[in-house]
Amino acid sequence: MKYFIITTVLFFTLSSVAAQTSKSPKPLSPPVSPQPVEEEVFKVVEEMPRFPGCENKKLSDRKKEECAKEKMIKYIDENLIYPKEALDQEIEGMAVIQFTIWKDRSIKNIKIVRNPGAGTGEEAARIVESMKEMDEKWRAGHQRGKPVNVQYTLPVKFRLEKPSKKRTKTNSRDPFDADNNIVDMSSLHEEPLFPDCPQQKNSDCTIESLREFIRKNQLYPEKALEIQKQAIVNVSFIIELDGTLSDIQARKNVEKMFVDDAIEIFKWMNQEEMKWTPGKKNNRAVRTLYRCDVAYDLEEWEARN
Repeated sequence: MKYFIITTVLFFTLSSVAAQTSKSPKPLSPPVSPQPVEEEVFKVVEEMPRFPGCENKKLSDRKKEECAKEKMIKYIDENLIYPKEALDQEIEGMAVIQFTIWKDRSIKNIKIVRNPGAGTGEEAARIVESMKEMDEKWRAGHQRGKPVNVQYTLPVKFRLEKPSKKRTKTNSRDPFDADNNIVDMSSLHEEPLFPDCPQQKNSDCTIESLREFIRKNQLYPEKALEIQKQAIVNVSFIIELDGTLSDIQARKNVEKMFVDDAIEIFKWMNQEEMKWTPGKKNNRAVRTLYRCDVAYDLEEWEARN
């Protein structure tokens, strides 16, 4: 009897093994790729991102924030070009752009969240896009002492410059600006051009042509040649809407003989009826304050004469 039980158990055991070996092996499942981990983007952190230009100054964090805001406002003002369509329709308003300052200080995910229309939102986004090409990058936001990704919201105001409603004396000057304000070069959207320079975005032609005009018309003062004196004269003048120069002045921080000659150079330009192309702001010509240096260099003068 015992023999029968052992034989039966052995039979079922061998049958089970044979059944398992007769089955084909299951194919291995491909490895599951890990899901990419999305990096966290903060909206508010202990230290918000800062526009570049203030980090190397010995300032408190609060002063650096104020400095960065001022520089950002100046950057926007210098680079904003009022869309022609918005000018024609006299559209004003606030465009709002959101973008992310990554912890590596790069700018990503630029999007328009408020758009007054007529190209204003797109122009505000273009300004943010242009920040990627700046020589210095934004300072990243920090949380607990470590750089993190932060979403930044930037409002860009579009406001048309309109003549003052204040009563003023009637004159023949710029009707665009009733107070006849003079626009500095840093606030222009298109720089003025030296006579005969073609319309172009850069100012290479103006700089080179002006430099050549100064060289040709400069008369080194005789007394300065005798005593081997050199100087640099800082000259400023206003480019009027008709291209003529007015209010030609020079800083009197050098000898009068140099100042007088430098001023005469630009007076001669008017006498020769050489007309500049005035600068533009918001696609309109404006009276522009222009500054340049006139160098009286003995070595250069002797080489040219």
